[in-house]
Amino acid sequence: MTAVQLRNSLVEKINSIDDTTFLKALNVIIDNSQVRKQVFQLNSSQRKSIQISREEIRKGKFISHEDVIKKQAKWLKK
Repeated sequence: MTAVQLRNSLVEKINSIDDTTFLKALNVIIDNSQVRKQVFQLNSSQRKSIQISREEIRKGKFISHEDVIKKQAKWLKK
């Protein structure tokens, strides 16, 4: 099935739906798929922050997710 055929098929199916809740959910899905196509521009401060973070990771200056969870569990037990 080509993209045009698939699009037409979907339009026909959508046109037959009367459930407002379902249509709203479908609209959110479509909107979210469009967001993924956008290219986000970072400012110089954001780029610098990412550069610093990557350097810290390279040097091993980070805490793994597992260690954070363990520390949180210990903190919650207190």
